Amino acid sequence: MRVAAILGEDRAARMRRAAGLLLVGLAVAVYANALRAPFIFDDQSAIVGNPTLRTWWPPWQPLVPPPGASGVAGRPLVNLSLALNHLVGGEAPAGYHLANALLHGAAAWLLFSLVRRTLVRLRPGEPAGFFAWSVAAVWTVHPLLTESVTCVVQRTEVLASFFISERCSRSCAPSSPARGAAGAR
Repeated sequence: MRVAAILGEDRAARMRRAAGLLLVGLAVAVYANALRAPFIFDDQSAIVGNPTLRTWWPPWQPLVPPPGASGVAGRPLVNLSLALNHLVGGEAPAGYHLANALLHGAAAWLLFSLVRRTLVRLRPGEPAGFFAWSVAAVWTVHPLLTESVTCVVQRTEVLASFFISERCSRSCAPSSPARGAAGAR
């Protein structure tokens, strides 16, 4: 029997939301040591030496990273996210590290959603939440992802995992009559 049928749809949705928030909290807790870390390696050229992070006029300026800014050259969304970080917290490394941990946690939440939806489709009527949460939690704390979260310029990896998980999660979303024929978006 589905968890939503047992608990009621609203309670099941609240539990999924709480599980997702727990994953975000887990990511922040695991990578909390990085909040005290300085900029390293390519962070210097991508953040400290990148004038497009401090220029908001013309408005598209953050979308045009300089070619010499290693790690963000040719990556306008990464540069824009770093510019937003700079707008909020200047050049303090802690804000950039916190943003990476939060984005990593959000990607874990999306992975949880993707695995849960996939399992529900493959085995309808069987609970999938705990297993899906466990998969996402292991992915969140896996040591191979440490560099992606703690090295600020590796936000490229974090954003890639976020957007890939988001797209796949939407593809697994159940269709509804209100969404029409293209339902599984």
